[in-house]
Amino acid sequence: MKKTLLYIPLLAGLLAVSSCTPLGPGTSDPTSYGVETVEKINPELYKSGNNFPLIRRNQGYHDLGSLGEKEVLIIPTEFEDALAEDLPGGAEHIRSEIEKTFFGVGGEDLPWESLSSFYQKSSYGQLTITGEVTDWWNTGYTVAELSAKGGGTATKILVSEALAWYKGIHGEASTQRFDKDGDGYVDAIYFVYSVPIGGDPENEVDDDMFWAFVYWTSDSPRVESPNGHNYMWASWEFMYEMGRYLPNGTYLDWTNTEIASGLAKVDAHTFIHESGHLLGLEDYYTYDNTDTTDGLTGTDYGALGGLDMMDYNIGDHNAWSKWILGWATPYWVKDSATITLKPFATSGESIMLAGPEYAYEHLSEYIMLEYVTPEGVAEYDGEKNFSGAYPLFYNEPGLQVIHVDARLAKYVYRSDTYQFSKYATISTAPNWGTSYTGLAHSNTASRNDAKANYKLVSLIESSGVNSLAEEIDVEFSNGTEGSGYYNRASNESLFHVGDSFGINTYQDYMLHSGSPLGFTFEVLAMNESGVTIQITKLPVAE
Repeated sequence: MKKTLLYIPLLAGLLAVSSCTPLGPGTSDPTSYGVETVEKINPELYKSGNNFPLIRRNQGYHDLGSLGEKEVLIIPTEFEDALAEDLPGGAEHIRSEIEKTFFGVGGEDLPWESLSSFYQKSSYGQLTITGEVTDWWNTGYTVAELSAKGGGTATKILVSEALAWYKGIHGEASTQRFDKDGDGYVDAIYFVYSVPIGGDPENEVDDDMFWAFVYWTSDSPRVESPNGHNYMWASWEFMYEMGRYLPNGTYLDWTNTEIASGLAKVDAHTFIHESGHLLGLEDYYTYDNTDTTDGLTGTDYGALGGLDMMDYNIGDHNAWSKWILGWATPYWVKDSATITLKPFATSGESIMLAGPEYAYEHLSEYIMLEYVTPEGVAEYDGEKNFSGAYPLFYNEPGLQVIHVDARLAKYVYRSDTYQFSKYATISTAPNWGTSYTGLAHSNTASRNDAKANYKLVSLIESSGVNSLAEEIDVEFSNGTEGSGYYNRASNESLFHVGDSFGINTYQDYMLHSGSPLGFTFEVLAMNESGVTIQITKLPVAE
C-alpha cells in the first residue's frame, strides 16, 4: 500500500533461463552471433562478485536471502486491550487464516497466491519460503502504551521480547532453524498484530505504527541462539484488503460476519510486497506523493506508474528486481541484432542495452526490455482491481521498457547526516563511521542528491512522452477535486508491433551519466510465444 514503508531505507542478487533466439539479418541460425553481439550475463559471475547483497551486508543489513529454502517465523501478536479472541471468528480462526495467507495453495479458498506460492513462482522455483505460525503472543502492553513509546520505531522493543517468549517455550537453540545463513540472526520475523489498520484514532493512537512496514533492530548476532534483525509489522486486516466482486462488477469489502464465517477469502498482496523489502528491494513509488485520495503534499511523480509489486503492491517483480535478486539475468545486446524474447513471466528472459561505459556491472545504468504477458502471478491483478481501487496490471501482451540508474555513490557524514559525495564502485570494506557505499538514486526525489535527481527505476512509455510526470486535475470519490501526478501506467504504455525507440521517439537517447545509449529498436512481431525486436547499434560519433 502507498504508506507501506515509512521506515525502510534503501534496496537487494540463478536461474539459467531458457535462451532467447538471437537472429542475424536474413538468417535463422541462432548461433550467427557470438558473445561480441549477444551475451547472456552469467548467473555464477553475478553471484561471485558484483552483487548487491555485498553492499547490503556492508551497510549492516541482514536480508532474508533470495535463493534456496528459507524458514521464517510468523508471530500473531495481541495487546492487552486488543485480544485475538475478540477478532471475527476468534483467535484460532484468524491464526489459521494467517497460516493460509503465508503458506496456502491457490484454489477456491485462496483465489490468488499465498506469500509462499507467489515467491516460488516469481523466482522460477529458486526461492522456497516455509516457516511456522506460532500461537498468539500477548505483548503485555495496551495499544496506547506501546504507541506512546515512539511511533513505529517502538515496535523494535517487541522483537527481543517475542523471541524470548518463543525460546522460553521451545529452548534457546530453537531459533537456529530460522537462520539459514548462520549469521546469528533470524532471517525474517513477521508480526501480524490484532489491531485494526490505522490503530485507534478515537484514542489518538499513532496510525504510523499500526500500518504495514519493514524495520530492523540493532541487536547483536548470536549463532547458538539467533536474535532478531529485520521484521515485518502488519495488521491482520491486511489479509482482507481484497474484497469480492459481484457479477455486475460492483466491489464490496468483506464484512466481519463474512470473515468470522469463513466466507471471506484471504489475500497476500501486502505481505508479498513487504517481503520484497525483507529480500532487500526498496519501494518504487515516491514518498513525496503522499496520498492518492486527499491530494498531494509533494511535487514528485511515480516513475513506474504503479504497475509493479514494489510500487502499488500488484503484478510481479520486474526484470531488474529479479536480476538483483539472482533469479534471472538478462541478455546483454552489444551490437545490431534481431532478437525474439519469450514471455518474461515464464522464461525470465530480458534484454539489457547499455552505454559504452558498461562492463559487467549490474549496479550501473542501462535500459531493460521484458515481454509482459497476462499470465503467471500477475494475471490476477490484470483482471481485478486490487482492493477495488488500484489500477489494473498489464493485461495485454507488450514490451515493457525501463530505465535503470543503479549506480552506486559514496555517502559521507557531514552536518549530522550522510550526504552524497561522489559516484562509486562496489567496495568490500565495512561501511560504518564516516562514510558508506549505497545506491545513488531512489524513486523518491527528496531522497536523491540535489545535483543528481534521477530515478532508480523508471518506465519508458511507447508514446515518447512521460505522461507520469504530467500533473492532471482529478475528482476524488468523496466529491472533492485536486491536481497532482495521478497518471498511471496501462497497456498503452507498453511497446507493440510497429512501435520503436530512438527512431520516431527518443532520438539520441542519453543516459543520466551523460553518455549516449547508442541503440535504437523496433518491435517487428508479437504473439503468445514471443516478441521479435530489431535492435540497431548506432555509429559512434567521431
